[in-house]
Amino acid sequence: MHSDNSLIRHNLRYNLPLGIKGSSYIELYPENGYYGKTSLEKELVRVVSFKLQAKHPNTLLYSVGLGVSGQVSTPNGTSLKLSIMPVWIDKNGKQNNRSYLSYYSRFKFPLRFKIDSFGEWNIASENGINWTYGELFLNKSISKSIDVGYNPRLVSDGDAMPMVEQGVGFRVNF
Repeated sequence: MHSDNSLIRHNLRYNLPLGIKGSSYIELYPENGYYGKTSLEKELVRVVSFKLQAKHPNTLLYSVGLGVSGQVSTPNGTSLKLSIMPVWIDKNGKQNNRSYLSYYSRFKFPLRFKIDSFGEWNIASENGINWTYGELFLNKSISKSIDVGYNPRLVSDGDAMPMVEQGVGFRVNF
């Protein structure tokens, strides 16, 4: 679902009633439509949350996943979140051969440098563990709301290890 062209990505984080935290993004491709994800999380115990995730590839609702996420204890200036999403449902019912293990990490360095990364594996693929998609963003904050940097995509080539597609990123935070 990801395009080889440039894209615009909108990210949104929000809080809903009952302590539910949400995040959504949508990528707009110049020629190939859009792709998005929405995640809703409700804390169960201190570092573990119930997670519901919806995928939106050129349609409002394609599939919905259920699972848990957890914040891993890390040194100051770093963060690591892991999620396991073993159940996926689409308009035809439960999707077999889908169970995603994903991560999000951030490392902060002096002089306003950061590394952000996310990615996921399908750990129930018919062909064994399969990398699906991710990104790395080695960036420098050049102002309070603007980051620029190296932003390669980590794409699938059919096995558990990603293939790197080079990229440059520019982020504006509102």
